[in-house]
Amino acid sequence: MVFLSDNDLENISKAVSLSIRQAKEVYCRVFKSDKGVDHVVLREYSDGRCIFLGKEGCEIYQFRPSQCRAYPFWDRIMKSKECWDQEGKECPGINTGDVIVSKEDIDRELHGFSFPKDLQ
Repeated sequence: MVFLSDNDLENISKAVSLSIRQAKEVYCRVFKSDKGVDHVVLREYSDGRCIFLGKEGCEIYQFRPSQCRAYPFWDRIMKSKECWDQEGKECPGINTGDVIVSKEDIDRELHGFSFPKDLQ
C-alpha cells in the first residue's frame, strides 16, 4: 500500500490534471488500520500492483508520493544486507544499473516520509 499525505495528493492531482477531490475519487481508496484510523492510499490492480505502475514503470514518476521516493531506503529494508538482498528479489532496480543515490538525497527523501504511527 502507498500511503498518501496531503502534499502527495496535491502532486498526484497535478500529474493527472484533476482536482484533488477528483484524483482521490479515481486513484485512491481508504484503508482502515486495525486501530480504526482511516488512511488515504493509492488504489491497486487486482494483482496488487500500483494503479500508476505501467509497462515502462511509474507513470507519475516526477510526482510520485513520498513513500515511493523513500523506497527502498526504509528501515525494514536497510536493517541488514540480507533484508536488502531479499527486497532485491522483488524489486528489479535494487543492485542493478549505474545510478548511485547520494546519502544526502536518501536522507532528504526519508525525512519527507514516515509510515503512519498506528501502523508501526
